[in-house]
Amino acid sequence: MLKIVVLWLFPLMIWANNAPLGVIKLPPSKVFVGAYINQISNINLKTNNFDVDMYLWFRWDNPKLTPDKTFWIVGGNITSNRVSTVKLLPNGVHYVCLHVVATIKHSWNVTHFPLNDNTLKISIEDEFSTAKELEYVPDVESSGFSELRDAEGFNLQKFFIQRYDYTYGTNYGDPSPFMEPKSDFSRVSFNVFIPGGGLNDFFKTYWNLFLSFLVGFMAVLTKPEQLDQRFALAIGAIFATSASAIVISGSLPPSSHFVLADKLNFLTILSILFIAFSSAIIVNLEEKQHLFIARWMNRWSFPFIFIFYFGTVIYLSFMDEIDWAELFF
Repeated sequence: MLKIVVLWLFPLMIWANNAPLGVIKLPPSKVFVGAYINQISNINLKTNNFDVDMYLWFRWDNPKLTPDKTFWIVGGNITSNRVSTVKLLPNGVHYVCLHVVATIKHSWNVTHFPLNDNTLKISIEDEFSTAKELEYVPDVESSGFSELRDAEGFNLQKFFIQRYDYTYGTNYGDPSPFMEPKSDFSRVSFNVFIPGGGLNDFFKTYWNLFLSFLVGFMAVLTKPEQLDQRFALAIGAIFATSASAIVISGSLPPSSHFVLADKLNFLTILSILFIAFSSAIIVNLEEKQHLFIARWMNRWSFPFIFIFYFGTVIYLSFMDEIDWAELFF
């Protein structure tokens, strides 16, 4: 009688746990993963990538797994993968350390270049085992990066690790019974924080634009009736601005929206055009004997554009992202 009761209760217990009959849910196998970054090089904003040289290691106790062979770097291309150490520890834990060199895609934040912060991500994921089968556990204590704090002009300041499950919205066409429409994979990201540049980097990037504006502004020093000289200075300044903009944009990735470099370029060109336009109006007023208005414009319009130009530069560069509500309320 007891056997009959047990045979009836066992299927009900499985059904109550939302598991198909004959399927027993097991916890995912834990795989400890860590990394030590030797060097980050070839940081390229134009092509959205960087190279990393690092040691990557795995520790696990499930003999059916081979995480050292089934891992991949998200958005990366592994150019070299050499086994450094292979051990079977006394407690039955497998340990493998790899020397990995890879090129990784990275979407740079250049909205306020060169003032933007950026974080380089090196994300590790298993190619075959889902989060239900394999769970990455970051080896925070042993991971890190070398004492090298400067990579080709980029200041590498902080290293930190993130662990999370990434969801792919597909089952990859697998028609197996009980296959879910989404797939979750365990992922670990080794991150290196790069703070934005300061005033020194800002002026090194845009000094050509500011110089072009000042060349156009030199038209103020000529007499109003010397319209040819004023226009010559303005045209030369516009060409210098365009050349500077080409150089700056040549080092940045393509963008579908206006970044700081685009804004400052258009601001400079419009300001120089305003100087040329004001010069033409002043000459026209003098020819019509409106001397008072002409002299008044010649005296005040150019200081106005000077203050307006550099005031707008400061606002767009350093104050555009300020949450004013937080400052005053």
